[in-house]
Amino acid sequence: MKICPQDKCFGCGACAAVCPQKCISLRGDALAVLHPCIDPDSCIDCGLCHKVCPAINPQELHPSLAGYAAKDAHSHIQSASGGIAALLARSHAHSFGTLWNKDFEAVVAEGEEAAFRGSKYVQSIISTE
Repeated sequence: MKICPQDKCFGCGACAAVCPQKCISLRGDALAVLHPCIDPDSCIDCGLCHKVCPAINPQELHPSLAGYAAKDAHSHIQSASGGIAALLARSHAHSFGTLWNKDFEAVVAEGEEAAFRGSKYVQSIISTE
């Protein structure tokens, strides 16, 4: 069972997060890129995974959406992208980042997370538990 063609899958995990049966897991391929794997015995064919998939349901950006940029002079030397995650975490906004650990976990920052700094070039594991 497939949700979308493997070469179009982002590995975002939206399908696994929305599944009411929790029968979709993300598994790495030969290059460790995550793709959904559906347990056909548990699937109830509700179609929610297909409805939420950004690869097969691309959304146009609303023209009035604003983008923001920031540079933190204190931490940008040790950070990627100008230290934006550290700046957001310090401003008490919700900040998500990937920790460099065995699971490459995506977590919410608690204060300024030095572990978020630096480029990792790996796919974050988004837990739905």
